[in-house]
Amino acid sequence: LHSAVAPLAAAAGELVAPAPPDDAELLGLLAFDEGAGAIARDSGGNGHDASLEGTPQWSAGKVGGALQFGSGSHVVDEDAEDYLNGLEALTISMWIKAGATGTDTGFLIAKDPTDQDNSISMRYDASGASFGGNNVLKVAVTTDNGEQQLESSGNRQSTEWQHVCMTWSSGALLRLYLDGTEDVPTGRNNANNTGPVSTCEKLIIGKGGKDVINGAGWGGLIDGVPFYGRALAAEEVMWLAGRTQPVYKPL
Repeated sequence: LHSAVAPLAAAAGELVAPAPPDDAELLGLLAFDEGAGAIARDSGGNGHDASLEGTPQWSAGKVGGALQFGSGSHVVDEDAEDYLNGLEALTISMWIKAGATGTDTGFLIAKDPTDQDNSISMRYDASGASFGGNNVLKVAVTTDNGEQQLESSGNRQSTEWQHVCMTWSSGALLRLYLDGTEDVPTGRNNANNTGPVSTCEKLIIGKGGKDVINGAGWGGLIDGVPFYGRALAAEEVMWLAGRTQPVYKPL
């Protein structure tokens, strides 16, 4: 019976195996492996280093080193608008480990927080205002023609190490992958928005759109932040998340 059923299950989907990303369009990689100092170096070779603000602490990470954030500490590349604005596709991924769940704290935004989810942003969201999920993740991309937001499936916040990855390209869906698997969101607005990325002013790691007041921001660890000028394929995201085995993706 098992030998008869297995081919039917395989035929219902596409076998996807993890594969390392092509780094031709790697914009930067903040590995956070320095262990000391006030600069996070771009080990991708593009010179997009970032400065530590508010004394985040060097720590052991998921892979090599990491930074421990709290009390509004963050990392910032003040010149990121030069390479983020104008993109017509992107991928940003990272390992995160939260100190608590049920929060609105964020881990990435491309401008100073203004209580809005725009430019390029990624955060935890205790209660999704747009689609009603609880303890979700929220990501957004703003282009010349509007803003697309996505709220993950419910109860995806975690205090364990978690790999998060957002991908987007002009005219296509904004997507969120959690631990290497594409999440089925509670909702997504302005789907398939077109045009180049706009409104970015800098790149901040350790804050999100709701982290407006002094001392607000991510309370936990962040490790390994690569960002690309293209939307990575599912097998590339799986590789970044440390997945080793092929999986069947429904057709």
